Amino acid sequence: MSSAKPHAAGPIRLDELRPGETATVVRLETALDGTRSQLADLGLFPGLDVRVIQRRPALLIEVDCTQVAVEARVASHVLVDRCRPLSKGG
Repeated sequence: MSSAKPHAAGPIRLDELRPGETATVVRLETALDGTRSQLADLGLFPGLDVRVIQRRPALLIEVDCTQVAVEARVASHVLVDRCRPLSKGG
């Protein structure tokens, strides 16, 4: 039994991804200007692919070939869809 949720299950929070997983940002859920500004400063926008490098001591993600540390409080406002791994051999 796989612990990963199927792609069709819908968006999850960025802070739920495991190291090595890749996902596409689908929505930013915050009305707080400070948090929205932090997300923009990190380059997190809908449609962008991100990869989790580590979860502790801080959530470290790769965004457009740049590694970025994200506070858990901020990451919880980013909804993503897991990317399906490419099958080998086509």
